[in-house]
Amino acid sequence: MILHASHCQFCRLLEMASKKPITRAIFDQAREKFLIKALLKQVQAGKRADSGWKKEAWNDVLAQFNQKFSGDYTVAQLKNKHDNVKQIDVFRKMC
Repeated sequence: MILHASHCQFCRLLEMASKKPITRAIFDQAREKFLIKALLKQVQAGKRADSGWKKEAWNDVLAQFNQKFSGDYTVAQLKNKHDNVKQIDVFRKMC
């Protein structure tokens, strides 16, 4: 289907309706701990660049995470949780 204009309100609504809705990610202590350990294993495997983890690392962690917790998480949700955990850690070090 070809959309005639990116600014058309109808086309934007049609595009939004066709996307799979993303549910809110739930992270308990076990999930946080698993995420951190999985990312540390990626560091040991050399899958972290200077600016952050490589795409391959995030995909590996996502597959492990979804298998472990029978979830439907996305890479974006895992990255967001990682960023939040980093911010909390920085705040704790400042106090």
